[in-house]
Amino acid sequence: TCPDSLAGQYHLFIITDFNNRLVETNESDNSLGDDTEIEFLPPDLIVTLVSAPDSVDAGQPVSISWTVSNDGLGATKVTSWYDGVYLSPDQILDQTDYNIGYLQHSGVLMADSTYTANLSPQIPPGLSGPYYVMVKTDKNNNVYEPGNEDNNHSRTQDAIQIILPDPANLIVTSI
Repeated sequence: TCPDSLAGQYHLFIITDFNNRLVETNESDNSLGDDTEIEFLPPDLIVTLVSAPDSVDAGQPVSISWTVSNDGLGATKVTSWYDGVYLSPDQILDQTDYNIGYLQHSGVLMADSTYTANLSPQIPPGLSGPYYVMVKTDKNNNVYEPGNEDNNHSRTQDAIQIILPDPANLIVTSI
């Protein structure tokens, strides 16, 4: 496997018995080299769709689904990464947003391919108001995407309404 971003004209060598552990009559023919062109075709992961219900009660699970597309020229080299799910009061993913879950993707994603994922994280208790559901694929930047890291996240088209349920009122009625 070539290192990430390695591209261009290289001279490739194959050497057998590199440590000279085998006694031979002629050691001069243990290597062969040739010029080769290495082409780097980077992936480009994009969250293309995020869906969630219009409203949900605080403290309850919510069903979220999303689709990730590889719009790059090549497949991912790594076979595993995490997609993060967040709640944001605005349309900007930043450190002030609530991280409500993550899901591991396993497998290479070829160019022009997609996968769809689902998660049902719990909405934080006590939270209320309009929030966007945001998903960031490859949240830890395990997939090498030179120049394409800024498009790894997307959000629901509209904010979902998080409803704060009425508080419980327990009453002792008899002893």
